[in-house]
Amino acid sequence: MKKAFILLNRIGDRALKIYNNFTYENPEDNINCKKILEKFDERFIPTKNVTYERHVFFTRNKKSNESFDEYVTELRQLANTCDFGQLTDSLIRDRLILGIQDKEIKDRLLKEKDLTLTKAAEICRIEETTAVQLTQIITKNEARTNQEMEDVNLTNRRMANVYKNQQPSTSQRWSKNEYQNQRPTSYNNHNNRTRWQRDETTNTNKLSIQKLIKNCSKCGSSHKINMCPAFRKICTTCNKPNHFSRCCRKNINVIEANAQEEVREMLDEMYINNVNVTNGNNRWYEKCMIQNKLVVNFRLDSGADCNILPLSYFTKLGHGYSKLNKPIGIVSSVTDEIIKPIGVCTLPICAIKDQNVVIMIEFNVVNINKPILGLNACLKLNLKELIQLNKHCQ
Repeated sequence: MKKAFILLNRIGDRALKIYNNFTYENPEDNINCKKILEKFDERFIPTKNVTYERHVFFTRNKKSNESFDEYVTELRQLANTCDFGQLTDSLIRDRLILGIQDKEIKDRLLKEKDLTLTKAAEICRIEETTAVQLTQIITKNEARTNQEMEDVNLTNRRMANVYKNQQPSTSQRWSKNEYQNQRPTSYNNHNNRTRWQRDETTNTNKLSIQKLIKNCSKCGSSHKINMCPAFRKICTTCNKPNHFSRCCRKNINVIEANAQEEVREMLDEMYINNVNVTNGNNRWYEKCMIQNKLVVNFRLDSGADCNILPLSYFTKLGHGYSKLNKPIGIVSSVTDEIIKPIGVCTLPICAIKDQNVVIMIEFNVVNINKPILGLNACLKLNLKELIQLNKHCQ
């Protein structure tokens, strides 16, 4: 009775007006604190709809910015109004598995035998912590790689400036009069004068050749001495080295070489074996994760000089064309099919079966739908057994 009087004294005028309108089966219940609180609950708490509460529970998915612990806590609160009884923990476990967005974690939970809610929450917590740590490692590696690239570019610019400053200017070239001033004042006979004139002519020609060669007979263009692009190139007409087919003596009627041949001769070539391969042994493939968010099934090619990433995969990573660097060559298959890369990029990658090994790999982004890992990338990812199998089968 005393509690009831204290309650009525503290609830305020509006609540007191509501209290005065209550009716009781037993007249003495109007001064019973418990009965008064029950009347207020009936007045203000809406009727619980179990069907709706269960609908809210079974449609509650994990949010992208929500941790696993927060998600489990929210599921427990929703389950309190669903009258699940002894099935509460098992239904929370099921909702946890079905409500997460990560397919790999979901697959791992479904494979667990005798999975309990406690064990499921622990697995999710470990995966969440590992993902955060891997992101930090990749971020540090990217920062280190970017710094190394900046250092290399700075060194190249400095070397280019030094080379430019060392080249003789036009005013520094010796004129013909200067050579004539160095001519001896007397000669013993006519043979000496003839020899001097011949040597002078030879020296003058050497100085002009050292600066620039015009209309080179090997490549057909102008370039600096010892900088001929046809050096060590094989002519497609006579199969002899050190000249292009358009300058070949066996094909003097050809004025202009084929455009595709010029591209192959002037640019560095990188070979891959499997551009046109559509079916193959699954043992030659390896699932890898790029930037900790995209899983790609790569073809392992021990004979490839480069790594291939299709443009469709590159766009899925959320990068624009500004992320690409200028390509330095072309890609050629064993069938002589030429593919010009759209650009070059460096991305972090790890094998799904060994996610502790994260490396930075340079990819040639091309407009084909065949991702390929070359020999160097396979060795860095510890895929030696697959490489040996690939070599044996090829």
